[in-house]
Amino acid sequence: MSLDFIPEVVQVIPQSNKTVVVYFLTGHIRLFDASLLSKKGGVFQRLDDERFFSDRCTVLNGTLAWDVTGNRDETQCLDVDPFYLWNASYDIDEPEPLKSLGETLVFPHSPLAR
Repeated sequence: MSLDFIPEVVQVIPQSNKTVVVYFLTGHIRLFDASLLSKKGGVFQRLDDERFFSDRCTVLNGTLAWDVTGNRDETQCLDVDPFYLWNASYDIDEPEPLKSLGETLVFPHSPLAR
């Protein structure tokens, strides 16, 4: 991966199986298995709590994060290095519930929007 490319996350959708659908600014949709983090222990053990995992999953600092305080404080979150996130995830198609809406999500700054 070139240093010209810095993965930036624009949306995340937590799933029930400790995975997260991650939408990148490039238009890529990737699936990340967050159990890789919780298995490491330490601060990421909080991800074992299903409610915390789903309710606090968000985008902070341009990457996947979990908002520890509920105040969207970027200094009080569990965030994932965007390069690690990109390398540890894989491309997927648009999730089925979103496909059924009849539109593909395209973000304004995405190359797909041009």
